[in-house]
Amino acid sequence: MAKFAIQTLEFDKVKEMLAGKTATSLGRERVMNMRIESDFASVKRLQEETAEALRLLDDGKRFPFGGAYNILPQVKRARIGSVLEPEELMQVGTTCEALRMVKQFLADEAEIAPQLAEYAAGLEAFPKLERLIASTVSEKGEILDSASTKLAGLRTGVQVAKNRVREKLDSILHDPNNQKYFQDALVTMRGDRYVIPIKQEYRYNFPGVVHDQSGSGATLFIEPMAVVNLNNDIKRYLAQEQEEIERILRSISGMVGADAARITQAMEQLTELDFIAARAYLAQQQKAVRPVVNIGVGIEIAKGRHPLLDPQKVVPLDIEIGGRFNTLLITGPNTGGKTVALKTVGLFMLMVQAGLFVPAVSAKMPVIGAVYADIGDEQSIEQSLSTFSGHMTNMVEILKQVKAGELVLIDELCAGTDPNEGAALAMSILEHLHKRGVLTIVTTHYSELKTFAYGRQGMENASVEFDPVSLRPTYRLLMGVPGSSNAFNISRRLGLDDVIIENAGSFLTQEHVWKAKGANTKRKTAKYAA
Repeated sequence: MAKFAIQTLEFDKVKEMLAGKTATSLGRERVMNMRIESDFASVKRLQEETAEALRLLDDGKRFPFGGAYNILPQVKRARIGSVLEPEELMQVGTTCEALRMVKQFLADEAEIAPQLAEYAAGLEAFPKLERLIASTVSEKGEILDSASTKLAGLRTGVQVAKNRVREKLDSILHDPNNQKYFQDALVTMRGDRYVIPIKQEYRYNFPGVVHDQSGSGATLFIEPMAVVNLNNDIKRYLAQEQEEIERILRSISGMVGADAARITQAMEQLTELDFIAARAYLAQQQKAVRPVVNIGVGIEIAKGRHPLLDPQKVVPLDIEIGGRFNTLLITGPNTGGKTVALKTVGLFMLMVQAGLFVPAVSAKMPVIGAVYADIGDEQSIEQSLSTFSGHMTNMVEILKQVKAGELVLIDELCAGTDPNEGAALAMSILEHLHKRGVLTIVTTHYSELKTFAYGRQGMENASVEFDPVSLRPTYRLLMGVPGSSNAFNISRRLGLDDVIIENAGSFLTQEHVWKAKGANTKRKTAKYAA
């Protein structure tokens, strides 16, 4: 697909909407890197996947992606021998649980979603690793006592030693003979040692190890000699506990590393399923329908809604091309919806070939090689020359690349230059695209193009409707009916004096007369020359 067409049609905004429906960061990344397929079999497979996922959603089912993380960095590090942190292992464990839940979910729904069930068959779960991590790491990323028998014993030893220290310190604090030594009768910690605050002047009356002092120096934090050995026991137990935790983390990290290739493959499958589910969630939100995809047949859209506009405000679009005609000219006033019509058709093509459903009552869409679009604002008089040059540069690239059966969308073909030359050039480009069998939809203000299309087989006119009573566009597209810019009616509604408008009408009549005389003169000259 031509990159400038995807950008011009704002397909990236559709991708952002779709990415918002993913459950994982990997799924979001998959959406943002999605391909627009041009192979019929691939598009049909994508559409069937979306249809099966939507059937599950409509049946009240939800994909159990909860707890899935992007664990690929952890798996990669474990593969080369790194030891994972407890929180990282927790993420691996919950992701393994998600793999198992999704696999079981799709296996149970094989009758409704047979194609997705094939993904489930190839989606590997890791129940042994999942159970081991669940018994080792808590949801908060903390190592559990159940991680090993030795760890449980060491933690019990730590607790017993701490209780002994507290009992001994309590007896010291409650001894009436010691009360005058204490700044506060409480037990506190300095580092990993239990201490008591002693008044500075009684330093040598209270045997123990000084670990700290207050800012003023009036208080010393002393570890009584009676609990030094007990504190040493605690420290020894804690060191052994840390060694055992490191052994456990190293062991489980090694298991993750050993399964790295299989886990990575499973994550790829899970990511693809997240992508499929996101397409279904978006279709459900947009009340979108599955398009009928075909080869070499035209576009038919009934009540299509631009996917980026408010569905409550957008006027549905009915449009067709590719059957009796492959070239469609849309005319009508500015802000009447011509550009929206172009973008709707273009976005529908891209969405369909990416596996998305489209917001419409029905849609028949061909699978084509590419969509080309040249759409921009032509209203700036000051930039008309550069605007024409820029759009013509795009047009030259389109003509170089486009093939029969592909779609070209052009907003205001050859506008921004001399009207007579612009109309002539536009007719030549349309003739060229038409003869090459390209599906072409063009918006224009040139009256000559309406006549040009009317008189040629395989071309058709359409217009955006204009309400003559309210003098406002209705935004409805009328197939087979050429339109006009309604410049006089719009100017009258905006307050332009009727005298000026009537005078403009006389100039328009005179212009037609001059053109007719000019054409007759040319014919006579040609006859005399002959």
